[in-house]
Amino acid sequence: MVENKLDLIFKAYDVRGVYGDTLTEQTAYNIGIAFSKFVKADQIIIGHDG
Repeated sequence: MVENKLDLIFKAYDVRGVYGDTLTEQTAYNIGIAFSKFVKADQIIIGHDG
């Protein structure tokens, strides 16, 4: 069974991926665009830990 890449990226409370493998620059961009449309925001702040 082929697993959907979105199932690998989206977790219960966050978005995770390995750059160049499950998460690419284009994927991150598309997620950001979709999220901004979903929340109807002109600006979004993204953070990380580590």
